[in-house]
Amino acid sequence: MSLIVEQVYIFLYAVLAGGILAFLYDILRIKRRAIKTNVVILSIEDIVYWLLSAIIVFFTVYNINDGQMRGFIFIGNILGVTLYLSLFSRIVIASSMLVINFIKKVVFFIWKVITYPFRLLFKILSVPLRFIGRCFGKLGRLLFRISGKAAHKAKGAAGSGVKKVKVWGKFIRKVRKKT
Repeated sequence: MSLIVEQVYIFLYAVLAGGILAFLYDILRIKRRAIKTNVVILSIEDIVYWLLSAIIVFFTVYNINDGQMRGFIFIGNILGVTLYLSLFSRIVIASSMLVINFIKKVVFFIWKVITYPFRLLFKILSVPLRFIGRCFGKLGRLLFRISGKAAHKAKGAAGSGVKKVKVWGKFIRKVRKKT
């Protein structure tokens, strides 16, 4: 095989490696759109991506050109990244997000179906629990009016119960609004 043909193959492999690097970055972009993460995790992901990219470029150069670094290999990598980003990136990201959003909707629907009996039971039980909470609240206020210090202590205990019932009442109202 002639030297020029061999270098053309090396260049094409470098273009392919650049396309693979851009595809891996698209996977990272899709993950970031689908799952929101904090800055520390993003930084770690970037570091892992660049380490993986360096390993891919190293193995590409090592396998196709016996480890000899040539300028046209880097030009091939840049051309591969550019071609992938201009031709395929939007399609890959859009179709992947479409599939991910569909899967999210299916999982959410299944979750609603599975949790429906529990939500219904919670709605049914909320009415008597609210009534019991109101009764204890009235009992605590009644005790406070009847006797001074002893009633004040009782109200403190009943008052904490009333606060808990009020919190549960707010929680129940929020759940009812959502269902």
